[in-house]
Formats: sequence, structure tokens, C-alpha cells
Amino acid sequence: MVNLASLARNPVFACYFECVHPLFWAILYWQLKRAALRLSEGGYTNALIRIRWWGGVEILYPGARKEDPSAYKPVPRERPHWSDPAWASDMPAVFTADAAPGLFAAFEIAEAAPRRPRLSAVIVQAPAADTS
Repeated sequence: MVNLASLARNPVFACYFECVHPLFWAILYWQLKRAALRLSEGGYTNALIRIRWWGGVEILYPGARKEDPSAYKPVPRERPHWSDPAWASDMPAVFTADAAPGLFAAFEIAEAAPRRPRLSAVIVQAPAADTS
């Protein structure tokens, strides 16, 4: 059997034993052991617990689970890398922007021209006189 008085002096558990009357320390010990077992079986690293005056321990919020080192697996690449020749084009070199700068000049002018703001119509009704 564990010496409850020495466990109550332990700096880790002292704050728990201060909340409980010494008559109920055995219940507190049993409840803490049960809560620790439940949290370790669930794989939780820490938890938020409530200690009752009679020694009851309630798990309010179980913390984060322990990280599984084999859980992270990078997503496999579905497409080839940009430097892969699979992205190459069969377009002749005559039609590239470097070879024929005049071919793409019309598109550059159209993109550089400022656009007119669109006008929106607003319908305003005149107030009607109350004839009642």
C-alpha cells in the first residue's frame, strides 16, 4: 500500500491532496490512478481534471494525443515536376514570344489599355402622396 502522507507531501500531487479532506485521501489516490490509466490507454499527453472535496476526479478535457511517428507520410506527387520533359510543348519555335514579338503585341496593348468603368442603372421612385 502506498503511504498517502508521503504522497501528499510530493510536490507533484500536493495541490490535489490540499483540496481533499484527509479522510478521503484513499479515494483520491484510487481516482487519480484510475484517471491516469484511462488517459494513458487513450494515448493522451495531459488533461484538465476537476478534484471534488471528497476525492472524486473528473476528466473535463483530455488533452492532445501522443503523436505517432509513423503517422506522417508525405503525399505522393501525382504530376511530374515542372522541369520534366512531359510538360514540353510541340509548338514550333516560330510561335514563341521570343521569336515573333509582333505576334503578341496586340495582346499586350489590349491588356495595357485602361478599361472604362461600367455604369449601373439606379431606379428611383418618386414619393407618392398619401391620399387616404
